[in-house]
Amino acid sequence: MRLLGLILVILPLFTFIFKYEASSDEAYLSEMLLSSRTENIVNGESASDLNITALAGTLTQTGIPAVKRAYLTFDDGPSVNTDRILDILKMYGVKATFFVNNKKGDENILRYQRIVSEGHTIGLHSSDHVYRSVYKDEQSFLTDYLNNQAYVAAACGVTPVIYRFPGGSDNLVSKKDTSCYINILNSLGIPYYDWNVYVGDAVKNILSGEALAANALAGCAGKNDVMILMHDLPEKTTTADALPAIIEGLTRMGYVILPVDTAVPSTTPVFHFK
Repeated sequence: MRLLGLILVILPLFTFIFKYEASSDEAYLSEMLLSSRTENIVNGESASDLNITALAGTLTQTGIPAVKRAYLTFDDGPSVNTDRILDILKMYGVKATFFVNNKKGDENILRYQRIVSEGHTIGLHSSDHVYRSVYKDEQSFLTDYLNNQAYVAAACGVTPVIYRFPGGSDNLVSKKDTSCYINILNSLGIPYYDWNVYVGDAVKNILSGEALAANALAGCAGKNDVMILMHDLPEKTTTADALPAIIEGLTRMGYVILPVDTAVPSTTPVFHFK
């Protein structure tokens, strides 16, 4: 009887220990899985490829975002510098966004195609970047937009669905208030993107690659999400010079470098000038 009583006391204790160890292992495995997915985000997987909301909070929430995001954007291309820019991006395994004009020639056609085939996002930046024609009036703006879109789509096989205003959405080169052009894009369902970091490569006195990289990284300080403006023009050779230091610096600062996501637009923060 004493032996039976002892068994009845010990058996529940073993059951409790077994359950505790099993539940502890399950919690440990869940923690490891979560850690693995979070590490993938930090290493640069696209936000749209991972359920970040479930892992670390909604990206668009106010306060501290789930990850620090950086978007490298290049305006005015393609050009002879596009090839080198793409080579550098490929070397680092980084995707960027190119807001392009209508550039003629077989070499440029191949550059449009390479931008798309290597997984970068392609957007529109007007047909020829001539302010007086782009911003002449609403009809001129719409015609220019449709020409830009048709040309690039024919060149690369992908219809661009994002836009960047030449001079920015609050530019002073348009004689009309740019809200009328914004309304046109809104009616077409086309999001537009400004920027909140500028490297300084549009000035007449060409800056060194070191200076451009320093400008870019200084402009990112204190910002959780950054959209960096650079230019892809024949004379902007130092922009490509600066690119490795910019990528390495952003990585050290804890940024995930992403392209504008046109498949799931809500995953990309929209930068608009006010």
